[in-house]
Amino acid sequence: MPHISHDDLAWRAVEGARVTGTLDEHLRDCAACAAELQAFERTVQRIRDDAVEPAPLPPGLWDRIAAELDADAEADARPAGASSLEAAASAGEPPRVRARRRRLPRRVSLRTLVAACVATAIVVGGGVGIGTWIAQRPPAETVVASIALDPLESGIGPASASIVERDGHRVLVIDADALPQAAGGTLDVWLIDADVEGMVNVGTLDADHAEYVLPDDLDLDAFPIVDVSIEPLDGDPTHSGESVWRGSLA
Repeated sequence: MPHISHDDLAWRAVEGARVTGTLDEHLRDCAACAAELQAFERTVQRIRDDAVEPAPLPPGLWDRIAAELDADAEADARPAGASSLEAAASAGEPPRVRARRRRLPRRVSLRTLVAACVATAIVVGGGVGIGTWIAQRPPAETVVASIALDPLESGIGPASASIVERDGHRVLVIDADALPQAAGGTLDVWLIDADVEGMVNVGTLDADHAEYVLPDDLDLDAFPIVDVSIEPLDGDPTHSGESVWRGSLA
């Protein structure tokens, strides 16, 4: 099955509609379409939360949108074999008035969706669609803490860790110049308490830039140490004791 169209995903995000049938199955199986729908939904929610600052519209934008809507609606209202003027005359009113009284079709183009977004203060540059605007607009985030991770073995390059707040969640970000060899095991990221007794395994580090969404109830004051260790594939979930980087958020 082909991917769900951008128009349909954008409309569903605005309307809050549930995707059913084969589309529902497609969203369960297609990570790309599911991620795009979530991006539309996050943007719509930010608009409804007044997280988007209004700005002056490009000259003539609304006139172009209104003209397109009128043209589409007049085409829908026109009976077979009659001109738009003849159709309006049969109803006893001008074509433009008749078009505005018609209910718009449920499926709309991206430019029609832009018209709805204008009313909620979306700023769209000339010719730029909402899909492009969403892709270019990064999620709002705040850096809570940023530290250097000290290498604990020779020959290992520098690394850093940051805690950012993004869309209401805390994210641990690890950046490294290069990853050390794990010798057949994995590089695991941990948050450890000040006594180096309690620890939380955050996930596996398999790229020089990695992000981990932290549990909302995790107390970073109680687990301030960021640690990266080499873990052998031996089935033991506890820390191996072989750390390669470590730093303290405190």
